[in-house]
Amino acid sequence: MKIDKIYNTETIHAAYAGKMPKSCRHSFMVAANRAQALLKNRSEAEIFSQIDVLMWMLHEVRTSSNSTVDLPDNQKRILTTTASVLYGKKDDFKLDDVGNLSWPENFAFLALCNIADALFIEVFAHDGTETSISDYISIIGDCASAAVEAVCFGERILHETKLVSGLDVHVKTKLKEQISLRASHASIARHSKVNAIKQRFFKYWRSGTFPSGAEAARRFYDSLPAEQQKLLSKLGKDRAVRTLCSALAELKQTSDNV
Repeated sequence: MKIDKIYNTETIHAAYAGKMPKSCRHSFMVAANRAQALLKNRSEAEIFSQIDVLMWMLHEVRTSSNSTVDLPDNQKRILTTTASVLYGKKDDFKLDDVGNLSWPENFAFLALCNIADALFIEVFAHDGTETSISDYISIIGDCASAAVEAVCFGERILHETKLVSGLDVHVKTKLKEQISLRASHASIARHSKVNAIKQRFFKYWRSGTFPSGAEAARRFYDSLPAEQQKLLSKLGKDRAVRTLCSALAELKQTSDNV
C-alpha cells in the first residue's frame, strides 16, 4: 500500500492561491473550493505550519501493520487511498499529535496537497521524458479523485461533529426540562403534604385548650412522626413551631371570614 506523494511547499502554496492543473481542472476546482471552505477560519501561516505534522501522520499510517478497519457488519475493508487510510486510523492519534488544525481542516489541507501533487506532476508531462503524456494524465486524474475524496472525509467529520454536538445540546435541554419538571412535581407534592399537616394542626388546636398557639404548635409537633417533622422544617423544632403558628393565624383569619 503506497501513499507517498511529491508534496512540496511551493506547489501547495500555488494550490492554496488557486492555481489548478490543466487536466481535470473542474474536479480540482471543486475540491479546492470545498477545502477552502473548511479552512476559512485559519490563516495561511496556521495552515502551512501543518505540513510537517501531516507528513508525519501519513508516514505513521503508512507504516502501520494493520491496514483494515472494522465495519458495522464485522467485515473488513482494505484501505487503499491516502484519505481512507488517514480516516480509518485517525482515532489512533492523540489530540496533541494532530497539530493546530482540526480533523476536517487536516483533510482539507490533504486535498490541497493532492492538488499540489498534480501541479508538480504536470511539469513532468511536458519535459520530454519517455513516459507518455497519457500516463501522466492518468496519474493526475488519480490526484483529482484523491483531492475530492480527502475533502469529502473532512466534510463528513465536520457533519458528524455538528450532529453529535446538536444531539448533546438536545439531550442536555431535555434533561434540564425533565429535572425541572420533577422538581416542580416534588415541590407540589411536598406543599400538599405540608398543607395537610397544617389543616390537622388547626383541628388539633380547635379541639383542645392551650395556653397559647405556640404551646399548641410545640405539642402538635412532638406528636408527629419524624418524617412529617422534617416536612415542616429541616431546621428544627423552633422553625417548625413558627411555621405552624403562622399557618394557625392564617387559618383563623380565613375561618373568621367565612
